[in-house]
Amino acid sequence: MQENIMELLAKVVTLIKGKDLEMLIKRTGNEITLNGAKIGFADLNMGLANFSNKFIEFVKANEVATSLDNCQYHLSKTISNIKDNDSFKQECQRIRLMIIVAFHQLGQIIGTTKLTSDESLKEQLTEWIRYMNDLIKHTISILEPGPKLVTKGPVYEQIMKYQGLSEKDMREAIDNL
Repeated sequence: MQENIMELLAKVVTLIKGKDLEMLIKRTGNEITLNGAKIGFADLNMGLANFSNKFIEFVKANEVATSLDNCQYHLSKTISNIKDNDSFKQECQRIRLMIIVAFHQLGQIIGTTKLTSDESLKEQLTEWIRYMNDLIKHTISILEPGPKLVTKGPVYEQIMKYQGLSEKDMREAIDNL
């Protein structure tokens, strides 16, 4: 798993480095599409009609994914306006990379719908939602004016551990952006 995360980070860095800012999720009626090709994996179509009657967690995951996309877009905008070698810029880059890894994880979870039990899928979605809500809180805190939340610490480390990210991998990815 660790090697896959390192490869994913390297691919993501290559794809997003120097690119224009854009949203990754497109919502049309009950259909949500994540443009995964822009961040290193297959597009993800999340039709609410297919899952919403079965799983409230799926609806919540779509809402969280949409919020994460808003966060990554605003982080991109912020990053483009900050000079290089600024610690705040590096922190924004770190969180944006974590958000993109979160999209990859959601794609993997949804990809297992035919292979896993309903209960297991609910548990995986619930866990993803919990960690990603924490990531959204960190992102909002960082982007809002005023004193900044220090994102190092137990919650931050727990999110990175959940995602299979090491500090070394993250540092290398940020250095390559």
